[in-house]
Amino acid sequence: MMWAGIFSSYKGRTLVTWCRLLLTSNNLIISMNI
Repeated sequence: MMWAGIFSSYKGRTLVTWCRLLLTSNNLIISMNI
């Protein structure tokens, strides 16, 4: 159970970081286009 909780929290963190990376890359592309 403990390992499952750690794994789920790790997955959540990686998802958040990926979302942030995607958002920042999209913002860079938009700013470059303008």
